[in-house]
Formats: sequence, structure tokens, C-alpha cells
Amino acid sequence: MQSGPTNTLESQPSLPILMVLGAIIGLVAGLTSIAYRFVISQFESYRHILYSQTSLFYLILYGLAILLIAYILLRLLQWAPFSNGSGIPQIKAEIMNHIDQAAWPTIISKFVGGSLNSLIGFSLGREGPSIQIGGMAGKWLSQVFKVPSLSRKFLITAGASAGLSAAFNAPLAGVLFTLEEMYGTLSTAIIVPSMVASLVANFVSFKLMGLEYSFSFAINQNLPLDWWYLLIILGLASGIVGVAFNTLLEQGRQLLAKSKLKPYTIIILTSFIVLALGYTLPEVLGGGHHWIEKMSTQHFSLAFLALILIVKMILTILCYNSGVQGGIFLPVLVLGATLGNIIAQSSLTAQDQDTYLINFIILAMAGVLASVVRAPLMSILLITEMTGSLNHFINIAIVAFIAMVTADLLNSQPVYHTLYSNLLRRIERDQLQIHDHQQIIISPIQISHSDRQASLLIKDLTLDCPFQIVKVIREEQSFIPNGSDVLLPGDLIYVAYAKSDAEKVISYFQS
Repeated sequence: MQSGPTNTLESQPSLPILMVLGAIIGLVAGLTSIAYRFVISQFESYRHILYSQTSLFYLILYGLAILLIAYILLRLLQWAPFSNGSGIPQIKAEIMNHIDQAAWPTIISKFVGGSLNSLIGFSLGREGPSIQIGGMAGKWLSQVFKVPSLSRKFLITAGASAGLSAAFNAPLAGVLFTLEEMYGTLSTAIIVPSMVASLVANFVSFKLMGLEYSFSFAINQNLPLDWWYLLIILGLASGIVGVAFNTLLEQGRQLLAKSKLKPYTIIILTSFIVLALGYTLPEVLGGGHHWIEKMSTQHFSLAFLALILIVKMILTILCYNSGVQGGIFLPVLVLGATLGNIIAQSSLTAQDQDTYLINFIILAMAGVLASVVRAPLMSILLITEMTGSLNHFINIAIVAFIAMVTADLLNSQPVYHTLYSNLLRRIERDQLQIHDHQQIIISPIQISHSDRQASLLIKDLTLDCPFQIVKVIREEQSFIPNGSDVLLPGDLIYVAYAKSDAEKVISYFQS
């Protein structure tokens, strides 16, 4: 670079310090996410009571309440502009230095807004908000403990992992998700605090919410080996449903953008649609955890299951594109569970359904999630951790990978890639990003065996924007490199570049 970095390079905390910070973040992020989970659970119970009231007086009262809640949601979103939607793209944008979220306004908006739209019955989940709440808790604590700016993103990641762990009692999936979705690379500085935070959050969840899996059912008996073709059918169908969801989600966003409707109007219209469905098809309201549990113990007709699948997908797309606080993980699992039930009823005898229905529900949940998110390892581990079905890992993995390949062949973009791209366009459009080419930032990047930069001389690295590698950590030893040094797999490099070139530089080193 022609001009050196304008900020000084700060040392990374040692491994023991990262572990301690990870534990503290896991405790705080876990408690916050568990409180959010508890409030949503209570509000869902209240919602069932509210929708049991059918008199005209209550209908008018609910209509007025919706107007008030919609106003509160809008003001919260204006106060914390990055608290809308899932929160996962926002955490990635924070890590990539595109945005600088205010920690507590974001946490409060996500908590209050997500709880209120859950009370109405919006078809949204708690996992994305839990990840953002956890990530912002990690950011706040990194500021409290005056952690060097270079290491703050590691603690934001740790908080995000803890949030997912607390939301679903799935610590391994929490860590894997941040690695697959946020970084796409391995680094001790990322893994250690994230794993510690996830485990602590999971322990707190078990202590406060009970020592049990997220779902009360599990696979008790493996599918017969000669039913292997059903795994292929499940994978293909799950992949197609995931592609349909991703495609319609983006088309719905574009349609609403063209409508020129005001955000308040969109929230109100969505709320009244939810209200109508609350009296006609309540199974599609909320995240859908109760519906998945219900399907595991009760029989429903194919026609009714198909209706739930279609309406749940459309409602989730409408609710998410309304811009309120809420995620899509749990509704996507509902789509998978419903699809699995449909395939089970279509391909099994009544006797076999009694034995293997749960298998189909769990396998299709993993398949649709893998198709939508395109993070196969996280999808597999999340479902196994949520159901305790670790002994059936192979079948779950087969369905998940077939679904993922199906989505790839159909040229469907991963949902969070699309949402992240939309967020970046919004940042540019609203001029929220600081366009200061002289502002230099430094980011740590791990070099893996698959990176094209491995075994190259630093002077041979080519990129169409200025950058400078200012520090290399190799086997716990750090040094200031020069152009004749070779990058090796496992190196943790610190790269200085203009803030406006962040996406370009990170993409170059992690491609």
C-alpha cells in the first residue's frame, strides 16, 4: 500500500484469556437468549388464549392492539435500524466491518419486537434474533473489557454461537454455523471462544429450562436398508421445497419493494392477515414448534398437511418481508417436518407409519434446512442435537447432502447469501456505510490448505485494490513479513486495507 495503516496493530489476547472471555460471553449471551426464548414461549401460550375469544368486542380490541404493536415495532426499527429480520446477515456485516451496530438498542429492539410479533402470531423463529442478541452481547462485553478492536469480531462470533446454542440447546451446531456462515475458515482464535461460549450457554439453558432436547421425539429405529431409495426421494423433495422457499422469499421482497407501501402499512396488513389465520388456521402461526410436536403424535390427512405446507411457506415469506424482528430457521424446520409427514403417508403403510413417521419428519427437517441455508454440517448437527438422534447421523447426512446438491443444481442461492447481499445494497442506498477511502482497518484472516494464497510469496499476491499484510502468526510465533515471505496453511495473517475495500479483500483471501 502506498500509505501505511493509520491505526496501530494491537496484540491478540492469549488463548486462556479468550477462553475466559468466551465463558463470560456464553453466560451473558446465554442468559439473554434464554430470557428471549422464555418470553416468546409465554407469549405463545397467551396467544392461544387470545385467539380462543371470538366475540366482536375482542376482535375490535385485537384490531386496536395490532395498530399499537405495529407502531411500537416501527419505532423500535427506527431506533435500531439493523434489528430487522433475522439478524444473521447483520452479524456477518458487523464482522466484515460494513456496519457498526449499537449493542443495547439492537438487543432491546430484537427482544421486545420479536416478543410482540410472536404474541400476534407472526410466522417467524427465535434462532436468528438469538444469534444477533448473542453477537451484540459479545460486542458489548468486548467494549466493557476493552478488548483490542482486532479481536472484537471473535467475541461477536462467540456471542452469536452462544445465542444459537441457547435457542436450540445445540452447542456444536452453534459453533459450526458461525464457521460455515460467517467465516468459512478455521482459526483457533475463532473456534476457542465460540466453543466455550456455546458450551456455557448450553449449560445455562439446561439449568434454567431443563435437561431435555428441543424436541420431545427422536428416531428410535433405523429405516430398513432396502428403503435406501426413500432417502433419495426425501433429499430431492427437500431440495426442491428449499429452492421454492428461497426463490419466493426473494421474489416477495422485490414485489413489496415495487409496491411502494410504507413500512407501517406493510406491518399492519401482515398483522391482520395473521389475525385472520389465527381464527381459521392457527397451526401456521408462530415459529411452529408446537405444530412439529403435534405432528409427531397425531394423524392428519394429506390434504391438510399440503395446505399447512403451502400456507406456512407463504405466511413466513410475508412475515419476514414485512421487516419486523424474527428469523426463519424454525419455520423452515416446520416446512421440512410437514414435507416428511406427507412423504411418509404417501409411501408407507399405516403400520410402517407408526414405526417410521418420526424418521421422515427428522430427515426432511435436515434436508430442507440444508437446501435453504446451504450449511450442511450445521444442518445435520442441529437436527441431531435438537432431537438426540446422533445414532442416525448417516441417514440424516445423506438426505441433507442430496438436498444441498439439488438446490445447487437448480441454481438457488443460499438464503443468507441473498439476505446479506440485500443488506449491503441497503447500506449503500441509505448511505449508512462510511465511504472514507483513507480510513484503514486491519482484519485477521486464516490461511487454509484450500486457499489459493497458500505457498505463495507475499509479493506475488495480486488484488485490484491496495492492501498490506502487517503481521503473520505461525505456530504461535508472530513476525512482521516482507514480500519474500511465503504464506503457509495455518498462518493467521493481519491484513490492512481501506474500509471501502473490505468485501473485496476478504473475498480474495477466503475464496
